[in-house]
Amino acid sequence: MRLQMICGKVYAAEASLFTWEVVTGFEQELSTAELVRRFSEEFPETNKKGVTPLFWKMLAFNTTEGRRHRYLVALSQENFMTLRKKYNRILPKSISLYGVCDERVRQMDCGGNLRFAAVVQGSLFILVFMDGRLCHWSEERGYGEHKKDLVKQRLLRFDEFLKRDELFSRAKEFEHVEILNEIDGRLWQNAFYRAAKDPFWKRLDLDLAPGVKPHVKRRLALLLCCLVAFSIACLRPWLVRLNGVDESLWVSAPPELEEPPLISATFGRGALAPLLAVSAAQSAVAVTSPSQILCSFPTFKIRGVVAEKGFFAGFENDSSRWIRVGDSLGRYAVQKIERDGVDFVCAGQAVFKRVGE
Repeated sequence: MRLQMICGKVYAAEASLFTWEVVTGFEQELSTAELVRRFSEEFPETNKKGVTPLFWKMLAFNTTEGRRHRYLVALSQENFMTLRKKYNRILPKSISLYGVCDERVRQMDCGGNLRFAAVVQGSLFILVFMDGRLCHWSEERGYGEHKKDLVKQRLLRFDEFLKRDELFSRAKEFEHVEILNEIDGRLWQNAFYRAAKDPFWKRLDLDLAPGVKPHVKRRLALLLCCLVAFSIACLRPWLVRLNGVDESLWVSAPPELEEPPLISATFGRGALAPLLAVSAAQSAVAVTSPSQILCSFPTFKIRGVVAEKGFFAGFENDSSRWIRVGDSLGRYAVQKIERDGVDFVCAGQAVFKRVGE
């Protein structure tokens, strides 16, 4: 049954991995096209299957023949077209073995040198870590739990290869870890999650076809929002100036005057009587009082008018207040704001106060 796992929108695909070595001049680096050409000459059967190889460089070192480059080659026949809109990356599901090895390398006192072997669904996987870095990967079919003797013979031959190899022979010894029983499914999943976050695999993807993937869409949306916010912040001062208003003069509107508290409807008529009597007495005083007492003009100074929409009133205690049409100062309401002054009205009495007065 095909295994699918998600790790931060990473799909676990069926793909085979193996190490491939190329020798070049000491200062030479091969292009992807040259790698494909050389690989096709060495493995012509891949062209017949229509499989496009991917080359992930693991390491390079100098030898007497030149510079040796060891690549991790990935081959997959899965169609990723339907997965592109759902997953951010696609990786081989066998990288779970890398997750297991990476954890063992960190736990063991082996100096980062580890030869790991595991049998998974009849295939023998051999991974080599040197100085804590993946340096070899091979997959060979035709093995199983009932062929443990055959597995051990193959590992003995591989260990002889480690002793003769120009790179691996530099290490004093390799610790051996072998998992010849079937790997638990939960361990397999957790190891895949671990490997997908590793710096080596985090930069890789089996799907190189063009297309906008989910994480790219999120980044584009975030970039667009940042550009819009930046544009608004840059254009705001110009828009304010076009409207003829200096942005530095805008302050918050004054608080609204508090309304008298409402009398609860649960009071009886007798309870309302004293309150109504007081209200009536106050009204009578207001009617009989002289208008000049009710309309006493407050002491303040108009410090500036902004676009005939508001003005700053300065008071004796050096405080200031932003006033608009309809607001009040004392008993006087602001009726009209002009460039050179402001019209106030109270009980039918109009007062014009000039800017600076």
